[in-house]
Amino acid sequence: GDGDGDGDGDDPYCGDGQVDDGEECDLGDENADDGACTSQCVTAVCGDGLVYGGVEDCDDSGESADCNDDCTAAACGDGKLNASAGEACDGDVNNGSCMDCVPVCNLDFQDCNLELADGCELELCGGSCDAPGPFPGDQNFLFVGEAVEFEVPPCVDVVTLQVQGAQGGGGNGGNGGTAKGDLAVTPGQILTVYVGGQAGWNGGGLGHAADGRNGGGASDVRTGGTELTDRVIVAGGGGSSSGDSNFKGGAGGGGTCNLNYCGGGGGLGYSNGNGGAGGLDGGSGWTATHSGGAGGGGFQSGGHASCNTGYTNTCGKDGALGVGGDGDLWENGVCFNSYGGTSGGGGGYYGGGGTSVGNCGGGGGGGGSSWVGTLDNATMTAGNKTGDGQAIITW
Repeated sequence: GDGDGDGDGDDPYCGDGQVDDGEECDLGDENADDGACTSQCVTAVCGDGLVYGGVEDCDDSGESADCNDDCTAAACGDGKLNASAGEACDGDVNNGSCMDCVPVCNLDFQDCNLELADGCELELCGGSCDAPGPFPGDQNFLFVGEAVEFEVPPCVDVVTLQVQGAQGGGGNGGNGGTAKGDLAVTPGQILTVYVGGQAGWNGGGLGHAADGRNGGGASDVRTGGTELTDRVIVAGGGGSSSGDSNFKGGAGGGGTCNLNYCGGGGGLGYSNGNGGAGGLDGGSGWTATHSGGAGGGGFQSGGHASCNTGYTNTCGKDGALGVGGDGDLWENGVCFNSYGGTSGGGGGYYGGGGTSVGNCGGGGGGGGSSWVGTLDNATMTAGNKTGDGQAIITW
């Protein structure tokens, strides 16, 4: 050709319509980066980073989250496994669950009826087409002195929680209570389990005696966090027994029950000076020369402490949200080291009160209250757990 008309001809170039050395193609004015022959006289191919109009949906020079490696747009159900898009599998457009037929591209689903046209698959829930899940199960939690996490299994939407508070210390401590109910959950949700200890872990009040005499810890389950306000179920711990006559501590959940709570039982006391049972409010503590039993925890306040009037005119501590009251710090040496001392209240939704003491008399600590919140099919039982607490989750 002689494009400039000078009669000497022109050097070959990309776009002259002739396939010259080093060119794969040349369509002249039709060369284009979205055409069969690019502006660089290179034949359009998938993977060159240029989108061939009308032929390719996309071209990201390889697989991406939006583009398959064959230059088709990536979509769940297109039959192409695209790991960059986070797909675990991709058989066909019928991927999905039988509930909503929404494509999920997940190995947990399978076309068990082999009917592609129905657009539905069965969620296996850890099983197979012949035996799909979820499978019934349970997990038992014993006292370990720290919170333990539980992850809700696949496909499980309801679990049954059963928690039992710990018995109080001192040899004749009140037994822990039991609370049980059903909780709506989602697969993968984390529940945090707290199992109370007889030595007081998880809210038992401190006794002031050579042998400890701490209140029993409550047992509970928490969701969405680890604060006391995150509890969804609580079983009260028992109050510690007294020194001297070994008066029994109040039972966890052994007080007045109403709707979704049971108050803690009152501790027994010197000369029939028993603490009051908890209910809507915490029970009263006994005030006398030699003190007496402390009150059980309630629904909206802790059990009240017992007080002595014949020695130091001092009292134990009242229970509070989640914790039992501590025993009075007063002691006369002989009582602390031998057969007396003061007693702690049991932990609970609200804790039981702690005791004071006079001349090694005193009484038992109050039991903590139990609570089931908004759980379905809920039940509560007073004072039926000895030793450390326990929890069981069933699905």
